[in-house]
Amino acid sequence: MVIAVFSSGVMLISAILSIIAGEKLDKGSKESMEKLGSWSISANWIGKATIQNPLAFSIFDLFHKLMVGFRDMPLTVIAYEHAHYGNQESYVVYRATMVRIGMILAILGFIITTYLGFSIWFTFILAAFFAILPSIIRR
Repeated sequence: MVIAVFSSGVMLISAILSIIAGEKLDKGSKESMEKLGSWSISANWIGKATIQNPLAFSIFDLFHKLMVGFRDMPLTVIAYEHAHYGNQESYVVYRATMVRIGMILAILGFIITTYLGFSIWFTFILAAFFAILPSIIRR
């Protein structure tokens, strides 16, 4: 029962933060919001890699769920704005293809690091790097 109440609370807070993120997007601060989300998620992955405790891991996972909207919403809005000003169909297909290729490369990276004998925590550090990659590329 306690877990259900806790999970419901997390979902409620996440929904409220998504509404706040949407309002910030409407005001036009896409880039700063995307940076906040990317850097927060990156810090989250580093925290998961360094504090290897089940309770801390759960807290970091909660933080990740709360902040993912601040990263994903602006990226989606920016992508569709680009599509609006260009060839819409080809851009949407291109973006979807690149997202899938990114997912495949992430899974491949995990398999390679595991095969080479690196720990799962090293993979978390790689995830931290890939979380801030959109912010790095934007500069």
